[in-house]
Amino acid sequence: MKGWNRRLTAAVSAAAVAGGVLGALPVTAADQDLVILQSEAEALTVTTGAQVATKVYNDEYPGYSGEGFVWAQGSGGVKIDVDLKEGAMYEVRTRCLSYLGDRLQDLAVDGEKTAEINIAKTDTWTEVSFGYFFIPAGKHTIEVGSTGSWGYILYDTVTFGYAKMPEMKIDPVPCDPKANAETRSLMKFLTDNYGKQVISGQQEIYGSGHDGNYEYEFDYLKDTTGKLPAVRGFDFMNYNPLYGWDDNTTERVIEWCKERNGIATASWHLNVPIDFANYTLGDAVDWQKCSYKNYQASNSTFNTANILKKDSKERQYFDEAVKMLAEQLQRVQDAGVPIIFRPLHEAQGNYGRYGDGTAWFWWGDRGPEVFKELWKLLYSELTETYGLHNLIWELNLYEMDNSIEWYPGA
Repeated sequence: MKGWNRRLTAAVSAAAVAGGVLGALPVTAADQDLVILQSEAEALTVTTGAQVATKVYNDEYPGYSGEGFVWAQGSGGVKIDVDLKEGAMYEVRTRCLSYLGDRLQDLAVDGEKTAEINIAKTDTWTEVSFGYFFIPAGKHTIEVGSTGSWGYILYDTVTFGYAKMPEMKIDPVPCDPKANAETRSLMKFLTDNYGKQVISGQQEIYGSGHDGNYEYEFDYLKDTTGKLPAVRGFDFMNYNPLYGWDDNTTERVIEWCKERNGIATASWHLNVPIDFANYTLGDAVDWQKCSYKNYQASNSTFNTANILKKDSKERQYFDEAVKMLAEQLQRVQDAGVPIIFRPLHEAQGNYGRYGDGTAWFWWGDRGPEVFKELWKLLYSELTETYGLHNLIWELNLYEMDNSIEWYPGA
């Protein structure tokens, strides 16, 4: 994907999640003042692998609006050519019917993949959006059902026009009512710039990557561009009850913010023993016998749902891990440093996708209800039990149509 396209698509995707817009967006009616082109699919250029039809073999799908529809079998779709007067955020919608099952369909601009959405199986014609993306002024070719699409879908109409952008305004108040002054100041900075500026960032290597040289990426960026990114990503994974060692993450967080005037964000790849059933609390475990993957991939006997049971061994292990994490976050708080905290991240993974998809990590492998309660538990432990108020809590979800099920907020 071209750089301009990738960056702006990502930025708007983040805005869409913040606004509660997820997945293949259902559209009830076009905003006609935004529409540039609206056409029956069969009137457009049909690409290889697709054909104009009125039935699929002997099956009829009544309700299409024109004289037929475009039937994409294993591949194919339609193309539209546009000559745009200005570079702006645009949207492509299609009225379609995914008759064979949930299918991933792609959209390309000038041959570059720009969007991929999961279109759910339906028995009726449904209008969906491929999302918002930036296209520069000039002539362009837009392909619906481009290379990489799963096909087996019927296209009735295609609509192209300006994106109806969400209001780029976020409440600057943190979710923690006791957030300290430094945290509130960072939150205000982020919200003041939201929708206006791009704040650059880079994740540092974790574990023992780059032979323990945590400055590797940052030296490269400084040598290449003459500048350092504003945001640096950290990971507190090595502070744990199993194999944990002090890799000086805490010191680097403080140094980055205090000495280099940067912003810190941090995740927490907490590992659990794979053979948890035979694990004795307090025992050291080699890192090769631990995992942060889901139980389906790691064959771990750790049951995430049991963390919600106060007297369970899983809860005791989790409590000890949270205590160790809190000790480090307290040091950061004492130094007057706020953190954009991204715990239990990417929990959904492929859960609910492809029909048999699973979560990627153990904290999501028992489904959304357990995950939401786990998130709330971690929040209450760190803020209420340990009195940590230097955290901007970041929830990392996706844009799939069932992602809202994973939202632990109100």
